[in-house]
Amino acid sequence: MDKNTIEIGNINDSINESSELSSGMEKTAEDSCEVDSNILTNSDKESNEQEIETKDKLLNEDPNEISDNKSSDSDDSIEESEVIQQTRLKLDKNLKFYQSLIKSEPSGDYIEEILNWSDDLLEVHHGYIQWLFPNRDPGMNMNSQPLQQEELEIMKKDEEIKKKLMKAFQRMLKFYGMEIKKDSNIERTKNYKERYKNLIRNTHNFLRITRILKCLAEFELFEYQYEWLEFLIKEIFETKELRKLENSMKNFFIQTIKDDEKKRYFLKKI
Repeated sequence: MDKNTIEIGNINDSINESSELSSGMEKTAEDSCEVDSNILTNSDKESNEQEIETKDKLLNEDPNEISDNKSSDSDDSIEESEVIQQTRLKLDKNLKFYQSLIKSEPSGDYIEEILNWSDDLLEVHHGYIQWLFPNRDPGMNMNSQPLQQEELEIMKKDEEIKKKLMKAFQRMLKFYGMEIKKDSNIERTKNYKERYKNLIRNTHNFLRITRILKCLAEFELFEYQYEWLEFLIKEIFETKELRKLENSMKNFFIQTIKDDEKKRYFLKKI
């Protein structure tokens, strides 16, 4: 056998091997496609079966059970709301103080006792004013608590608490040399000169007045808030007896008014 015959034979063998390999690869690819096709077919089957099962379940489900489930979800929502409200009501120091269940802090007393304190004690004690006149702003007294909306709603509906708040307001007016007369008008007391001197000398009382005005607004006692502002404006700008309160009137007292129209009205008077 010559050399050319051997080479041709080798070439033919190589072509046959390549053909077989190609055929094998095509078969593998076909098998793979069949497998993928089977997988997709099985997946579609399972999906269809699940869909049919779900539909059957919905069709066969008792409507009363569906209603019960919705009712249960609603009950859970109500319970969650109640828990949130109870958690908020844990911040109820102002409410408890006005219910005479706790004393003011620090070194304080029950509200009935504080309302009977002397002018001298009301002046030097700095831990009661946040309790007597709570509002939403944190005060200098870390033992007190800003007024919570939940507390406020309860307190506004309680007639006894509203009476106590008015007594507290009247007591502080007297401390400043003022008093409520007929038709909610506010006037000077007989000893006003002495009390005015104390008010002007101890400027922390300016802050106290701001707090009281804010509290009156929170409890919607607008009639008394406006009457007091009218009186203070008169004493500051007309009689000049309390002229040292002028900056406080402009920057703080009038700013406690919630109604914008009323606020503009008072700003025009100063």
